[in-house]
Amino acid sequence: MAFFLATPGAIPPQGPLSPRTAAPHPAAESPSGAIRVDASLVLIPVHVTTEDGASVTDLSKESFHVFEDSTEQPITYFAKDDAPVSIGVLLDTSGSMQHKMRRCSEARQAFFAPPTPPTNSS
Repeated sequence: MAFFLATPGAIPPQGPLSPRTAAPHPAAESPSGAIRVDASLVLIPVHVTTEDGASVTDLSKESFHVFEDSTEQPITYFAKDDAPVSIGVLLDTSGSMQHKMRRCSEARQAFFAPPTPPTNSS
């Protein structure tokens, strides 16, 4: 999953990203009842797939274009992050699996263990 931010006129963030918005202008109602709010930072989560449904993970910031009112906006921050996932596990606990339960439990623990953070090998 890729994330990119369009931030017109903003300075790229330093360190961890903390979304912020500009102080909203007083709510200006149009005759149709719509409310206008300005934001200096917009987060747009994107998941790109092939026609077969496979995730495309090798895209870069240059692969995307963001437009507002037909005007292209700069992408000042782009990140590839892991997406949350839901997983269900079915386990056969019948008598024929009795002697394999310890191995199943170890496999379950290994599967659901938190990922090991990457190390810098510099």
